[in-house]
Amino acid sequence: MLNPRHRPLLSAAVWVLTCFTLSAQTILSSLLEQPVSDLPVYDTTACEDCIFLRVQYGDSEFRNLDVFKRFDAKNITQVDMVYSSFSRTKNFDQVSLNRERLTNLEKASPGLFDNESIKWNMLRQTNCRTLEESERLFHGFVVHLASGAAVRSSDGTLMPAPVPVVLTKKSSNKTPLVTRDSTVREMSVSMREITKRECEETGKYIPKDKDKARKGVRYDKPGRNRIPEKKCQTKSLGYVYDTTYYDRRIKINAATGKPIDRSLEIDRRRDTTVIDAMDRNWDDWKKEKVIVVQDVTGSMSGYLTQIFIWHELYASKGVEHYVFFNDGDGKPDKDKILGKVGGIYYVQSNRLSEIQEVANRAARAGSGGDNPENNIEAAIYAQNRCPDCSMMVMIADNYAPVRDFKLMSEVKKPVHVVVCGGNGEEVHSDYISIAALTGGAVHTSKMDLDLKGKAVEGTLLAIGERKYIFEKGRFSLKTD
Repeated sequence: MLNPRHRPLLSAAVWVLTCFTLSAQTILSSLLEQPVSDLPVYDTTACEDCIFLRVQYGDSEFRNLDVFKRFDAKNITQVDMVYSSFSRTKNFDQVSLNRERLTNLEKASPGLFDNESIKWNMLRQTNCRTLEESERLFHGFVVHLASGAAVRSSDGTLMPAPVPVVLTKKSSNKTPLVTRDSTVREMSVSMREITKRECEETGKYIPKDKDKARKGVRYDKPGRNRIPEKKCQTKSLGYVYDTTYYDRRIKINAATGKPIDRSLEIDRRRDTTVIDAMDRNWDDWKKEKVIVVQDVTGSMSGYLTQIFIWHELYASKGVEHYVFFNDGDGKPDKDKILGKVGGIYYVQSNRLSEIQEVANRAARAGSGGDNPENNIEAAIYAQNRCPDCSMMVMIADNYAPVRDFKLMSEVKKPVHVVVCGGNGEEVHSDYISIAALTGGAVHTSKMDLDLKGKAVEGTLLAIGERKYIFEKGRFSLKTD
C-alpha cells in the first residue's frame, strides 16, 4: 500500500506530467491551425547550417534523427514544416498526417516545443501535378541552427561547434578575407538515339546459295531456292535524354561579390564560355535593363549551371528577367510550324531558386529534336514579356542553325549573342547576323565583337581564320 506521506509528491508529479502533456498538445494544435504558405518548390540549398529531417511522401517516420539529436533545442532558431499539395486520393487527410509528423518530432526532442523563441513555418509546395513529381520534392522538417552552433567535419557531416578557445594574437593591419559559400544545382544530360530498321522489297530475288548471292546473281521471278531481295535503311525516331542533377559549390568574396581565385568549382577543361563572356561584359551590361534568353536543349545542358553562377555572383541585383527555350516541348519535328514551335518559359525573379526551377522545368519538358532551334521565336517572346528591357543576352548553341531566321524583322531589341561550342573563334553565321541586324554583339570565350552598324551590303568580317560577308540581308561564310 502506498504510504500516505507520499501522496502529495505523487499528486505533484502527476500534475507536472499532465501540464507538460497539455502544453505539448496545445502547441501541436496551434501549429496545425497556423496559416500555411504556398511556394513552388522548397529550396534545400538555401540553408548551410540546417538539419533536414526527411520523411517519405505520405509517411511520418524520420530517416536521420541521429544528426538532429546531437544538438540542443536552445541552439535552434527556426523550424520549417514542409510538405506538398498533391493528394493521391480525394479524401486524403493532410492534417492528420501533419499531426503524426509533429508528434514524432516532439517525441524526438521534447525541449523543441518548450522553446518559445523558435519560429515555426508551415510550407506547402505546389509544383507537383503527379505522384512522381511530388515524391521528388522534400518532405519533412528543416531545422535552422543558430549562427556558430554547428561546424562541418571533413566528410561534410554537421556537428555541434566546439567550445571556442581564446588565444592571444599579435594585431595585424591586414583586413581579414571574409567569404561566403553559395550552392548551385547543375544538370547533366546523357543522350541516346532511338532507331528503327525499315526494309522494302526490290522486286528481285536472291539465290540461297551464298556464293551466287555474293557474286550479285539476281532473279526476276521467285523460285524454290530464292528469297525476296530487300533494301533496308536505319531511320531515326528521335532521342531520349536522361537527366541527372547534382550540387556544385562556389566560394565568393563577401565584400566584393567576386569569385575567389580557383574557388569556382567548374572544370576548366570544359567550355566556360558563358562565365568568361558574361564576366568580361557585366560592367557594361549592368547599366542596361537586361533579359536573358537561353537555349536549354540537350546539347546546352553544360551551360545552364554557368548562367546560375553568373546570376549569383553578378546579376542578382540587376537582372530579373529570364527566358528559357527548348524548341517545342518534345514536339515531333514534322509538326513544328515557323513561329509557333513553343517550348518557351519565362520567369521574372532575382531569386536563384526560382530561376533554377523554371530553367530545369524547361529543360525537362523538351530536349530539342532536330538540329535547328527556335531562337527568334524565343527572342520575340522575350521582348513581349519585357517591353521595357533595353537589350537581350542570348545564350546560343554554335552548332545549331536558327530555325526561324525569316522572323528577324520582328526583333526590335539589341541582341548580344554568347555562342557556346567551337574553339572560341568559329562562329555560326546566323548568330553574327542576329547581332548585326539588331545592333548587338557576338561574344565567345575569347573575344567580344561589336556589330552595331555592320549590317551593310558587302561588309567583310574576319573571326579567327574565317571570313564572313554581309549579302542579301545576312552574313554568310565567305568561301573564296
